[in-house]
Amino acid sequence: MENKLLQNKKFLLALLILLSVFLIIIFYFVFSPPQNNILIIDNLDKQIHELPVYRKDDLQKILYSYINEQNKINGIENENVYHGIIRDGSTETVSTNITADLYTTSFILDVAKLQYSYEVQFSWVKEDLSEDLDIGIDLGSASIYCLSEEDSIYPDFNCDKNPIISIKTDPLLSTNMVISKDCWMSPFSSVESKSGYGINIFYHPVDDDYKNNTIESSYNACVETAKQSLVSNGLNLNDYKIKSEIKYFYNY
Repeated sequence: MENKLLQNKKFLLALLILLSVFLIIIFYFVFSPPQNNILIIDNLDKQIHELPVYRKDDLQKILYSYINEQNKINGIENENVYHGIIRDGSTETVSTNITADLYTTSFILDVAKLQYSYEVQFSWVKEDLSEDLDIGIDLGSASIYCLSEEDSIYPDFNCDKNPIISIKTDPLLSTNMVISKDCWMSPFSSVESKSGYGINIFYHPVDDDYKNNTIESSYNACVETAKQSLVSNGLNLNDYKIKSEIKYFYNY
């Protein structure tokens, strides 16, 4: 009698466990919103380690809107979910604001199913910072660019006909080139650099430099300040050919 009662208890316990699992599954599918209208980047966590969760979701939904528009242009019926990957070796993150922990990340996105590729660039801050921080950057959007022929791995897919694709201009061209009246920069075209541009940094010695024999140290300080200014404007110095020169009165 006791054995039968014990068996019944075990049976009821097993039944309750199965019922609980079944209810959990039902609850998940009924109350969990489906992932719709999103481009899931399969290797996002691997490629961009510190990106906050909320920015990952925003980024992937924004990217879907570009895919959606591209499909309309190409006469392709949109699906609710697409998958893409960040191309190995294409991710680059730079700190663009030392005091605010503001970062700008760029990478190449490949969507194999559609044979689309884009360059993506967006800015973000760490999760523990105030969302009301005044940093002068729109953190809720991403800029998408068509790739150069050199970086393309798929046939032409009418990327340049997409009206919401950004037109890429080098940030160097909108950077203030004047550090001070005695320290300044000048851009020039360069086939030797990734960006296609170079930067000349000039220093003009002042009277105190001649009196105190500080021409070299003042020149070095000018070059370092100029480079810091470029980085704070979001430029990767490795993309530019950088030259520097002391501008004496006789070599203007």
